[in-house]
Amino acid sequence: MYLIDTNIFLEILLDQKRASDCVTFLERVRDGSVQGYVTSFSIHSVEVILDRFKKLDVLEMFLEDLSMFTSLEVINTYISDEVKIVKSISKIGLDFDDSLQYYVAKKRALQFS
Repeated sequence: MYLIDTNIFLEILLDQKRASDCVTFLERVRDGSVQGYVTSFSIHSVEVILDRFKKLDVLEMFLEDLSMFTSLEVINTYISDEVKIVKSISKIGLDFDDSLQYYVAKKRALQFS
């Protein structure tokens, strides 16, 4: 069970150097051989970034593709979770985004990818 970070998607969508490794991993989530989780925050982050780059066609394909993943669960956080995340930022030394991913992974006993 893996928590999929925003950067896994961005590697592919922005055609960065580790894109092929990320594609290989996500294919395993898509076909159901690996259980994946993603925060709604990560999905929204990808949406914001692709919008800034004016890549709405890529964004639409990304969202449609995500809906086809057989082993992907979207995790939503609540305000009460986010208060705990903010309180943990100075303790763990991460920014909000990474602290949120850390919190969710720890709460759900997930591995990072």
